[in-house]
Amino acid sequence: MEEIHKSKESSTVERTDLGKKAGEVKDAIQSKAESVLGEGKAEVKAYAKEAQQKTVTALAVKKEQAVGELGNLAQALRQTGAQLRQKDQTAVAKYTDKAAQQIDRVSGYLSNRDMDQLIDEGEALARRNPELFIGLTFGLGLLAARFIKSSRQRRNSQQPSAA
Repeated sequence: MEEIHKSKESSTVERTDLGKKAGEVKDAIQSKAESVLGEGKAEVKAYAKEAQQKTVTALAVKKEQAVGELGNLAQALRQTGAQLRQKDQTAVAKYTDKAAQQIDRVSGYLSNRDMDQLIDEGEALARRNPELFIGLTFGLGLLAARFIKSSRQRRNSQQPSAA
């Protein structure tokens, strides 16, 4: 009988030891999982920040190109206005001059703001006037599509035909 009692006690001790070991293993696994998860989150944040920086940099380059193009357009409108004045078309020349001034204002506005400011202002505009923002976005999309289409047509007309 004493042997049965000792056997039960050792069995209980073994179960207690196994329970402790299982708890330790569980804690170790949980700790490792939390560590891996934390590292994963940090990597995702780093990739997201890098992608955001690349996007802002690319947008800044495009912004500078747009500022240059707007400057060229304003200059062309001023030249057109001067030619119209030479032909005694002062009324139309005034409109081209006003258009050139407005384009210069937009160009100056863009060149004096960094991308973060422009993004913030765009978001604020979208919140205040969503219908205006959607309309502007749609209009810009149409202009971009038209530009791309005309660029393709020019490129295709410049390529020699295969005979």
